[in-house]
Amino acid sequence: MWLRALIVCDDIRLEAGGTVSLIGVYADKILVPPGDGEILVPRLAIYTIVAGLTDVSEISWQQWLTADRSEPGSPVAAGRDPHDPGADEHRIVNLMTPLAFPGPGRYRLASELETRRERRSIDHYLTVERLARAG
Repeated sequence: MWLRALIVCDDIRLEAGGTVSLIGVYADKILVPPGDGEILVPRLAIYTIVAGLTDVSEISWQQWLTADRSEPGSPVAAGRDPHDPGADEHRIVNLMTPLAFPGPGRYRLASELETRRERRSIDHYLTVERLARAG
């Protein structure tokens, strides 16, 4: 089992015919308007593709989003999904509406994936920055 993709974006749309549209894809930085205090993002989506799942009938997963070097609290999302044993890949779509960050900084998105035959933990890091005030 391995991670084929982990994409952070504004929205995910599952289209007719099985395609996926990812809207507002972020790199490793999320820029937000100037301000003070908590940062409220109206919507944040996480699109994960796990591969190497042939002959697996179920996958369990959890995701945590924490300030870097902080201990994770409760997962922001979790699930136990049936999986087609004939398929190699599995998609996980997590929509968080709204999402509050305590402030600017570096954050860790930790994903834990588990099947009957193995368990994997994967960390992805992103930075939340405020844009400079005009003037």
